Amino acid sequence: YTRRNRNVRRCCLTGQVSLKLVKGSKMIKILLVEDEKQLVECLVSSLTRRGYDVYSASNCKEPREIEKNNNPDLVFLDVGLPDMDGREVLKGIRLSNPTRKIVVLSGYSDPSTQKELKELGADYFVNKPIVPAVLYKFIEDTLAAVSYPEG
Repeated sequence: YTRRNRNVRRCCLTGQVSLKLVKGSKMIKILLVEDEKQLVECLVSSLTRRGYDVYSASNCKEPREIEKNNNPDLVFLDVGLPDMDGREVLKGIRLSNPTRKIVVLSGYSDPSTQKELKELGADYFVNKPIVPAVLYKFIEDTLAAVSYPEG
């Protein structure tokens, strides 16, 4: 285990439970596209405990099917996927739903890369290593800006 992974795991497993689970009567759905297995397990477990409906994908083929069947409110996308550049996934998600919030997860904070991803449809960026408390606050703030119909 790397130090980063131990810290992420420790923080994820000690997260507080939030009661902000739904907007109106709609369960909040999050799609996590990430190939780092430990990070996925940690975030899925932690976000599920917080009451979010979380779907995960570890390659470029799975997100399209999950997105089509489950209509997530928010997508966290690692652009460094093993089977295809995540930029292609980003383009596909943006084309299928122009208003869906897409957050790029990346270990690279290069401004030119961020600019390129923004042009392809990314709404926000979260740098790795991920600090869970910051991520939870980010989710709440991002989804608070989205209006949901009742029922």
